[in-house]
Amino acid sequence: MKPEGIIRAQSRQVLKGNWVAAVSGLLTLMAFGTLGDIIYSLLILLSGVFTDDGVLRHGAEVPLIIILCSVFIFIFALTPIVNGFFRLFYKLSDTGECDLREIFYFFCGTKNYFSALIFNALMMLRRLLLALIGFSPYILFLIITNAFSQSIYTSVSANEIMNAVAVVLICLGIATSLVLWLRLTVYDFLFAGDASPRPFYDGRRILRKHYFDLVKLFFTFIPWILLCFFVLPMFYVVPYFMTSFATSVKWLFKLNKEGTTV
Repeated sequence: MKPEGIIRAQSRQVLKGNWVAAVSGLLTLMAFGTLGDIIYSLLILLSGVFTDDGVLRHGAEVPLIIILCSVFIFIFALTPIVNGFFRLFYKLSDTGECDLREIFYFFCGTKNYFSALIFNALMMLRRLLLALIGFSPYILFLIITNAFSQSIYTSVSANEIMNAVAVVLICLGIATSLVLWLRLTVYDFLFAGDASPRPFYDGRRILRKHYFDLVKLFFTFIPWILLCFFVLPMFYVVPYFMTSFATSVKWLFKLNKEGTTV
């Protein structure tokens, strides 16, 4: 059996008897995300910055910016729940037990909370940088088409072709960004699971030789990820996906500590 198949088999094994807690963890994460959306909607409604037709009122730019910044700060303050979500599945992979309390681990104690916020700020910058790399062809396309718009957009058919190219480049940018972001899951699991006091250093050592192993594991999940279009399969796919990646990171980190390569 290929390594990806072994990891997935181990993940299914540890999930037996832990599905309720795993799905509850996912629902908890979704609930916190929904809370941010509700607060944003309430602030927009109470402030009246938009008309009934959804048009921004004249002079409402500053209140809108204040609302957006306030919601961003509020959501960022809740991001340790994401670290707890990664911790939940790393501990499940490591111990075979899924304790829902792990999802709130980084809210217990000032040190835990602020270390998570600092880590998340650094990870946000990394995700932004990798997204810029992923979308660089599309950004270059926009620069060129804007600079030479009079020469390029000369007919209806030319407009349609350029729009089609833009859609393809956007899809390519999304796919590339997701693959690049796989690197960051190593850091997320090492930090959230307390596996390493130096998650970025140890994560880079793992990725130096095993990044494409994670990519291969990811591609085995493509059919499962596509099923999430129907929403309900997500409650099976996400715990299965998270446990598999946690298991992969756990073993790669263990081999790295032992000085063993695979």
